[in-house]
Amino acid sequence: DEFKAKQKELEGVASPFLTKGHQKMAHKIQSLQDEIEQDRGRMAKYAARLGKLSKEPLRHPAQFDERADLKSIIKEMQAEIAQRQEVVNRLTDAMSSLSNVNIT
Repeated sequence: DEFKAKQKELEGVASPFLTKGHQKMAHKIQSLQDEIEQDRGRMAKYAARLGKLSKEPLRHPAQFDERADLKSIIKEMQAEIAQRQEVVNRLTDAMSSLSNVNIT
């Protein structure tokens, strides 16, 4: 996405100047983005299961418990994704700031 475009731009222009710190930061950002995508995929499966359960009449207390558990899990995953995205944004901003420093 936006990060990948910026990363390509940085690799092309500033690759001789990228420090190991830049490379580690870029790797960490990519790793976090991969985790976010995996979590979104899992969350979509939970949401689909919750949607299916919500359409069914509740016949057993276990169904009610499962719905509550799924809602809780989805809420936790949303919070984790938001936290990871915030870290990605901060790292991307930091990397951008470092890349704008003139090396003479």
